[in-house]
Amino acid sequence: MSDQRMRSKLQKELKAALKEVIARVPVIAPGCEIRPTDPRSFYQVRNEHEGLTFDFPITGLRLRRAAGDDKASLYVALSGTIVFDTEQKTGKPLVHWFSTRISYFHTSKAGKVDHLLALHYDCDPTRPGHPLYHAQLSSNPTEVAANLQELNRLFGTNLALDKDAMCATGAASKVRIPSAHMDMMSVIAQLVADHLIDSNSNEEEKDGFERIRERLLFFKSHPERDGRMNAVVANNCFRGLRWYPMP
Repeated sequence: MSDQRMRSKLQKELKAALKEVIARVPVIAPGCEIRPTDPRSFYQVRNEHEGLTFDFPITGLRLRRAAGDDKASLYVALSGTIVFDTEQKTGKPLVHWFSTRISYFHTSKAGKVDHLLALHYDCDPTRPGHPLYHAQLSSNPTEVAANLQELNRLFGTNLALDKDAMCATGAASKVRIPSAHMDMMSVIAQLVADHLIDSNSNEEEKDGFERIRERLLFFKSHPERDGRMNAVVANNCFRGLRWYPMP
């Protein structure tokens, strides 16, 4: 598959997936939404030597803190990068590399929000001591301010920061938690599941989440490049120890 054909295929699939998310979120939970509302505004595409790169500027989600809540009081700023392998010729596109950043804000009082949590997911196939896929706490005042500014722009709000739990406690930035392959699309599904779905969700709500999940499955991780995962599957063992580089 040529780079141009892959680019066209990915853009078509991505637009369809994002359109599904944009439409389904307020159906699952009225008052909740994802912005921007035009799928074409979610990303920028560029060709790099590593592969076909999709950059995602800040996406905003307004969600319930828990599925049973009456109102949407949680704002999430989400951004990231996904690099696709351009040498792959058939089947679903494969991810060469990814990074995803998330920042959570909760409305504490009128016109105010607390910053609850910031982290990033990424992959590191070779660095000693780094799990292949991992989550890492990461926050600084400049990034928090920029995320809140962009959320205000996206939602037409004028929210001000009240408290920053991450900066107040000092994020343990060296803690790397082994995780699944949490690219931008996977994290969108995670956010919907975490905050809009629970055991009391009705069939329409659960079906809405399943439709989102299915739409976001249009590409795959790269097991051959990420050789540790082949060993995980071959040994039928998913212990965190196997996420680290093997000699």
